[in-house]
Amino acid sequence: MEKLIEVAEDLKSKVEVFHEILETNSNPHFRGTQIFFSPLIKRPTFLFIGINPGAGYFNDRDQNVKRFSPLQNFEYLHYNYQLATETRKVMKLAGLTKELKTAMKINYFFFATKDESSLYKLLNSQKDKKVYYHSRVWVERLIEAIDPKIIICEGTSAFHRLTGVSAPTSNLPDGVYASILNGRDIVGYSRLRSFIRNKEGLSEVLKEKFGNLVDSHEGDLSK
Repeated sequence: MEKLIEVAEDLKSKVEVFHEILETNSNPHFRGTQIFFSPLIKRPTFLFIGINPGAGYFNDRDQNVKRFSPLQNFEYLHYNYQLATETRKVMKLAGLTKELKTAMKINYFFFATKDESSLYKLLNSQKDKKVYYHSRVWVERLIEAIDPKIIICEGTSAFHRLTGVSAPTSNLPDGVYASILNGRDIVGYSRLRSFIRNKEGLSEVLKEKFGNLVDSHEGDLSK
């Protein structure tokens, strides 16, 4: 856990530099920065990775979000925005509500925008600062420090960015993808904005992956 805290603190200082540049320059697509959407948890069963934060905070408060530290509670457990409620439905269908309570959530890119199109306009305006490269390094460091057992990519873009694999995967339900990254199961899914297209199919794949995980650890997931 000490290593995870150390990485989180180091990341905070680096990301804050980018935040201040974007805010000072009044980039029209920038809606703030948020790294974590949950507490820090070492070796959680599930780590959720989205593409980037949305503009919900900005829309509610008319100001950019500025959150570099972990939250006290996992947002998906206490908020009713669509992706949170959709995720709870999937985990309930899979019988994994308990595991959701000890999951972590981050994004591939930490910078908030109103939509994905605005995200790439923002990132492309910062190419001279190697923001694509730094974002990949940051998320890879976090994954290594968190050491999750299964990663859930929230959308095709997050799945492709993390794995480099094109979305369609044979022998899986429509709109559900899977890969292996450094020995970890990666599951992704297609969504329309915050609506998960195939909740039932996703829940079945997660149930299977979790069952295989339990079997491989002989029922003790602390191994």
